[in-house]
This record gives sequence, C-alpha cells and structure tokens, in this order.
Amino acid sequence: MASNGTMSTNGREMQKMFQTIAAIELYHAQREVANYLELAYLNLADHPDAAKEVRMTAHSARSQHLMTSGLMKKFTVTAGHIVNTMVPMILDAVELQAN
Repeated sequence: MASNGTMSTNGREMQKMFQTIAAIELYHAQREVANYLELAYLNLADHPDAAKEVRMTAHSARSQHLMTSGLMKKFTVTAGHIVNTMVPMILDAVELQAN
C-alpha cells in the first residue's frame, strides 16, 4: 500500500504541476491577445467602425477567458475530488476483493 500512496502523492504533485503550467500558459496567451487588440485599437483611431469591432472582439475575448478560467477551476476541484476521494475508495475495494 505504501507504493500506492507514493504513486498517489506523485500523481497529485504532477497534477498540480500541469495545472499550474496550463494556467500560466492560458494567462500568457490572454495577455498576448490583449496586447495585440490594444495595438490594433490604437492604430484604428481614424477608422471608428473598425475600432468598434476591435473593442467588441476584445470584450468577447475577455469573456471567453473568464469562462475558461472558471471551467479550469471547476475541473481542478472535480479532479481533486476524484483523486482524493474516489481513487482511494477504488483501491480499497480492489484490496478487499483480492482478500
């Protein structure tokens, strides 16, 4: 059982590491999109229709980012629940079945 505990701990550490990396990459991508939209907006001062479209796109991108961040948080909670609750229950059931 110690090896399963070690594997479980290593799995949780790797899960946290991948979640952190994914969150950082998502943040950097969102910042890059925001920077490009700001540059586009600044270059469109003489074109109000296009500038409006850029503003609307920026708003849409922000909304999508917030929704994605929320989904990632929900996924993290669900994954943590599965790893911390369901997996130990399954391992115990397998051990009981084997005995």
